[in-house]
Amino acid sequence: MGRSVARVLCALALIAVVVIVDFLFFRHNAAERWIANVGIVVVFAAFGYLIFRGSEGRNNDSPPAAPGA
Repeated sequence: MGRSVARVLCALALIAVVVIVDFLFFRHNAAERWIANVGIVVVFAAFGYLIFRGSEGRNNDSPPAAPGA
């Protein structure tokens, strides 16, 4: 359940950042707004991939591997 809450919070943060950047910097420039939004989504996706891939890739239930194995 903790992972799903983190994903929801990350999605809400993405929406907040996009809306704030749109209103503060690109209110009247449609092309620049679109480019900035795509860039923000790509950055969030990259960080999300690194964070959530790392937490799902580990199996914490198994014992550590023996040295030299």
